[in-house]
Amino acid sequence: MTSEELHQARQQRCPPLGAGGITAFIAAVGYATLAPQPPWDLPALAALAPPESEPVLVAELEAAIAAHSVCEIEGLGPALVYMPPDLFADAYLCRAGRLPADRRDLPAAAGRPARPPSLPHASPLAAEIAARLWAAPPLTASQLRDAIGPQRTSILAVLAAGRELVRELQMLRVGGSRADPLWAPASFIFPELRLALEHTSRDTAAAALVSKYLWLMVAATEEDVAAFFGPLFSLSRLRGLLGALVAAGALLPASVDGRPGYQVAAAP
Repeated sequence: MTSEELHQARQQRCPPLGAGGITAFIAAVGYATLAPQPPWDLPALAALAPPESEPVLVAELEAAIAAHSVCEIEGLGPALVYMPPDLFADAYLCRAGRLPADRRDLPAAAGRPARPPSLPHASPLAAEIAARLWAAPPLTASQLRDAIGPQRTSILAVLAAGRELVRELQMLRVGGSRADPLWAPASFIFPELRLALEHTSRDTAAAALVSKYLWLMVAATEEDVAAFFGPLFSLSRLRGLLGALVAAGALLPASVDGRPGYQVAAAP
């Protein structure tokens, strides 16, 4: 398929942004952005409605984020990606599953207080933000700045350090603004992640993520998939996963602008 044919086929995969609203739309497509973000050909919410309705669209999106029915992810493919909670759980498992069990973000259980993850490459400020946020979630960036001390840090430094935790999928924005986001630990929002970490394999979670992406994209090359999921999978792991899905009959070979690629055998 040519690039233009793929773009048209991808648009046909998207349901209308109708009665179910943004939550239902994102649950159906799996991955979306607010505005078009080339070269990523994901569904763009703003492109599905008249320009004059964009403020209403943004307000609905913010309400869905606050209600935890849509998750805002930073670090996959485009700058910001919106996905449903079930796909976020799969992404979280793939990311957190790379940490030893004693370093993962775990909610309170059996009388034990919540404990933030121990991320080896996190900055000291990110570690302090995690300690404070996991002790009393949710908190805004400005509240964290004030708690740490304006003489020790700035709002810009807190925003930069907070993004380290957001990119690790340990923390989600649940409200506030871009300039002063309200953050909460993923395990505070979705306490069922503890059981998922213990009982769901990373391979199962990874297969769900990649299959949904390939269904939405209609067809994509290995390079396209690797670019999108780079923060979650190494190239060798992704190649192994794609090979396993082909062997299981879940993926089929496809042509993407003359390049070899993959497509799903059936909708996930």
